[in-house]
Amino acid sequence: MRLVILLFGPPGAGKSTLARELVREHGLKLYDRDDQQWTSERQFRAALAAVGRARDVRAVVIRSGSTSTARAKAGRLVQATHGYLLDPGPDVCTHRVRARRRGDFVAGVRAVSTWYAGHDLTDHVPAWPGELEDHGSWRPVRLTQRGTSYAEKRRRYGYAHQLARQAWKKLLPLPCTVCGKTVTAAMDWHLDHTDDGAGYLGPAHASCNTGKAAAKKNKLASEATRAANSGGRWLRL
Repeated sequence: MRLVILLFGPPGAGKSTLARELVREHGLKLYDRDDQQWTSERQFRAALAAVGRARDVRAVVIRSGSTSTARAKAGRLVQATHGYLLDPGPDVCTHRVRARRRGDFVAGVRAVSTWYAGHDLTDHVPAWPGELEDHGSWRPVRLTQRGTSYAEKRRRYGYAHQLARQAWKKLLPLPCTVCGKTVTAAMDWHLDHTDDGAGYLGPAHASCNTGKAAAKKNKLASEATRAANSGGRWLRL
């Protein structure tokens, strides 16, 4: 019987501890990015893709998954049968990270804050119920072609987005965020934002904003823009 369990949560949530218990109780194979055998994220994702293709695999996979979009991507990659969220709260997680006394505890504390800054429950991922359910109750959200959930896309392009677009329109002409050429109000243009919704980058030609160059640029700009917008207030101009 195929069994692939995904455990999500911030650093210090207890994912590794629970995963080891599941390994002992159900004879599963553990996939944890923190294990030394994984030298890169690319190598780890390749292993997870193999899990997704296998028919009779029995595994437990650990991913941080702060957003519904990230959880959906992980679920699709491994073709998960179960998904659970471990969320004891930022104070508990921070205390546990400090108590580990690892050399990277400062980065760990920062990672806890980053996880909660971007956290959402659009997909209603269930909390760990205490024991493995016979049938998983979690289903990943549907994603757009660019990997964003439909609910998140509606939120970004709703009334607030239109207000922000009107504000940016008053600033035109401005350079395109992708190609650098001028964008005028008379052109067909988009209000370009980072893929994680952290903030607006500025106006972009419609043709530029839908290309691969825009996706790559947005991904690189996401972390910096999120920090500049104080934890994910992506409506800020």
